[in-house]
Amino acid sequence: MSAFNKIRSTKGKYTAIKNSCPHQGAPLCEGRVEGMTVVKKNRELEYIRDGEILRCPWHGWEFDLLNGNSIFNPLKCRTKAYKVTIEKDPVETYPVTIENEYIFVHI
Repeated sequence: MSAFNKIRSTKGKYTAIKNSCPHQGAPLCEGRVEGMTVVKKNRELEYIRDGEILRCPWHGWEFDLLNGNSIFNPLKCRTKAYKVTIEKDPVETYPVTIENEYIFVHI
């Protein structure tokens, strides 16, 4: 796993997010992947989205693994989400580094 991104399968779909909580920079790869509990109209609790919510290991902030949005304030707080593709044929790979949000490919 990259030091910069967390990649995992979420219900058969691979997702990748930046490995840094926007709150204080915690390594999200150390967080727990769970679902969340919501209150239904009849005041009953329901556990939903199992395997789609990542909880920050330091302060418990929750992020949607499908898009990087925070659960508590999705319009203002998020972590970067990346597009992931699966290649069936062998592909050539190169080492990369990331500096200040730039990705450098070393050929």
